[in-house]
Amino acid sequence: MKPLKILTMLMVMALFALPVGAQESDTDVIVAPASGTTPGGNNVIDTIGSVVQGETDYYYQDIPSVPRVWTDLNWGVPSNSLTLKVITSEGTVLGPYRDSADGVTDGRIYLSFTKGSGNFAAGKWKFEVYGESVTGSQTYSFDVWY
Repeated sequence: MKPLKILTMLMVMALFALPVGAQESDTDVIVAPASGTTPGGNNVIDTIGSVVQGETDYYYQDIPSVPRVWTDLNWGVPSNSLTLKVITSEGTVLGPYRDSADGVTDGRIYLSFTKGSGNFAAGKWKFEVYGESVTGSQTYSFDVWY
């Protein structure tokens, strides 16, 4: 592939990159690293799972009208790559987020999702854990609070 073609592709990809801490486009959801914050008192998903490369695990949870939701996907092996995608009760797709999304590359994606104005609508949220690049099988813990 010619260097100019590669450079052009990288520039186009950079246009679609979203820094953590910025608001997602077309939404008023603020996504930020959760380290240093205290999750809400309701731990509604507290599970252990595992994925192989190319596999997706799905989790669904009814969450009431709240201003903030926290997620913690922890597999502890940075050489394996998992991603997290969140679909709010309003249908807003957030992510996919990778290991460094919370500012640290440590085999963990620990994020807070805050409604910019008011509360998220009450309803069913969907969470997708994907084995993007995994050697063998990767075990993980996944928690959601509000």
